[in-house]
Amino acid sequence: MENIQFIFPSEEELKTNDFSIEEKASGNFKSYKVNNYSELVVLTAQLSFLNPKHFILYRGQSESFTNQQGCLSFLPTIYRKSGNEILTDEELKERFKKLAGEVEKIRTMDVFKNISKSKQWEKKSPIIAESIIQHYNSKEIPTPWLDLTQSLRVAYSFAAQSHDNNSDVFIYVFGMPNPTQTIFTEKKSGITIIRLSSLCHPKALRPFLQEGYLVSTPKINTCEKIETCNFNKRLIAEIRIPYENITNKQYFHRIPEDSLLANRLDVFYQNQLA
Repeated sequence: MENIQFIFPSEEELKTNDFSIEEKASGNFKSYKVNNYSELVVLTAQLSFLNPKHFILYRGQSESFTNQQGCLSFLPTIYRKSGNEILTDEELKERFKKLAGEVEKIRTMDVFKNISKSKQWEKKSPIIAESIIQHYNSKEIPTPWLDLTQSLRVAYSFAAQSHDNNSDVFIYVFGMPNPTQTIFTEKKSGITIIRLSSLCHPKALRPFLQEGYLVSTPKINTCEKIETCNFNKRLIAEIRIPYENITNKQYFHRIPEDSLLANRLDVFYQNQLA
């Protein structure tokens, strides 16, 4: 994956705000710290305005992850190591085999058949099945897809999940190729982007509520090429925000986990994947 050059607010532009944003350079991206959601909105608005050629997507995490070189890592689950064990070519092959088996199961579901029976989606049905597995992931099947969202509030809310201390959480801002259709692959980079709200059946409410997108690179069959699947080269900014300020009711409220997952309302989840 090639390195992309992004544009960042100048020190003067940052100082025009009524608050202080901590900034430090970190390779091709920049790292910031804000105090609350309002400051987060102002900063991401500036980043979006300065990078109009890129499709801006977000990801919220309760902690950051790095690779062996100490660089931030945004690998799809199928390429991640299990604990401290090094991923081998054989294990990678087994993961793709397991995924293929689950794809075939998904494709037999009545709800899925209603999506893929049209000529528009017939050739894309394996990708559609993989996207469903990734977004619901009830059996924790690793996939070559990474979850992102177009909603800053959704990313902000996800950042506070599974967090049990008062340290910072993270919002990541990515600059992706501009998709021109529901399933879009950029020829130059090979990156595929799926807009889930236009793909998933109306009974699958979770993708709509989360304004979800999936991104992937061309699949690989050897661990030597894993870093080509790392989306850190598409990272514009890492933004840290105190966890205590996300949960503090005087600030902008996050979306509750039940509302983000919508398991009680999502008929697709209840009938097909639970």
